[in-house]
Amino acid sequence: MKSSGIAIAVTFAALTGVGGFFVGKGVGSSGGADEEASLPTKSTLSQTTSTQSNGGTGTVQPNLRGYELSKNPRQGLETLLEELRQSPMAQMDFEALFGIWDMVQYLDAYELQSLMAELDEMGGGQEMMAVRMMLLNRWAAKDGPAAMESVFEGEKGMMQMVGAMGAMMGWMRSEPDQAYAWFKENGDRLGGSAMGMGKEQIEAMYFANMAKTDFDGTMAKLDGMESRTQKAVIQQLAQSAGMDPERRTELLDYLKSKDDPDLLHDARRSIVQQMAWQDPQAAIDFIESENPGDDLRDELVNSATSMWSHTDPAGAVEWLGEELKGQPDAGEKISSSFGQWVGQDEAEAAQWLASQGDEFKTDSVFRDAGHGLINSGEYERSAEWFEQIIDDDDRRVNYDRLYQSWKEEDQAAADQWKTQLPAEEAAMISQESSVGAAVGAVIGASVGEAMEEVPAEEGE
Repeated sequence: MKSSGIAIAVTFAALTGVGGFFVGKGVGSSGGADEEASLPTKSTLSQTTSTQSNGGTGTVQPNLRGYELSKNPRQGLETLLEELRQSPMAQMDFEALFGIWDMVQYLDAYELQSLMAELDEMGGGQEMMAVRMMLLNRWAAKDGPAAMESVFEGEKGMMQMVGAMGAMMGWMRSEPDQAYAWFKENGDRLGGSAMGMGKEQIEAMYFANMAKTDFDGTMAKLDGMESRTQKAVIQQLAQSAGMDPERRTELLDYLKSKDDPDLLHDARRSIVQQMAWQDPQAAIDFIESENPGDDLRDELVNSATSMWSHTDPAGAVEWLGEELKGQPDAGEKISSSFGQWVGQDEAEAAQWLASQGDEFKTDSVFRDAGHGLINSGEYERSAEWFEQIIDDDDRRVNYDRLYQSWKEEDQAAADQWKTQLPAEEAAMISQESSVGAAVGAVIGASVGEAMEEVPAEEGE
């Protein structure tokens, strides 16, 4: 697979959500299917899971689709991969990703190892980073040493670091003491990575698990930690406490007692991101309950709505619409989420925008809407949004990006559209491909500043 800064940025967006799902599972569990079969996921919200009585013993009703697909793992994974590949590059299909997570929970260590060996035959692009991470996570929860050795023997570069992250998360979840002991002996093999998989993150995973059974003891160890490790531990603790009011209160009360505004803000931001993934309105309510200053509130709200827009862009935009009415920067603040909404349901998004005030009808909104449609392959519709951009230079740049993407799929249609443009605008469109720049711009809008410092990887 050829890696690049763009591929890493897209995958980072996906793994942020997937990684959050890995965090916070039960300590000391076997890592088998029973421990998580009842977890609701986006791919199976319509298939209710429940606990039923069976001779006085609670048994978990399996996730129906995942369970059926697991009967033929190779075919099941290929089915889900095909669904994943249908999603636009800048809008990773989390429903398909969680479908894979659903299925592999029913596989044993041998089946997972076999499926890992077959991945290369299935082809694919940057989405395979997330898939490998999930398979290794499940495998390591059942056989940590074998999964970790597989990472170091069979993977290289970025894939090795993504694999190590997935495997270590799974192993830490099922056998934290054994995983931590392995890390203490073999940690130097992990090195560093653009994905942030450094030693402090491994330490953080261990202490976050420890805190589930000994919160006070974990907090007592924080003061003696190196600052980067301390920050990583607090971020992990905050993610784990996201939907647990009692643990959130414990953590935040401790941090408030330390009088360290930066650590407190980091914890709040991690809590908000984790909550927004599962319950966006709860994340907003949490922000209001914390009563942060205006600047900090704006940053936390932006974190919440950014995550919200990945799962429900319509809900995110509609909430922001009420929040931002009359504000001069309203368009800038909704544009990214609005672009994702347009990519999912253009008619509904357009109807909403038509009913709003002029503060929402800005060049940034029209631009991101157009990019949302490029991602969906709706090039003619994209052109109509770009046509509304008032700034001449901005409009022409985006016409060029549209043309470069369009001609990759249908040169004749792209050329026909170009001939219909005013002569001065058509003349501004380059004949040289700039798809990479266009995709980079779209991804930059959706991923934000998280990967600003990530270097490109060499192609393998």
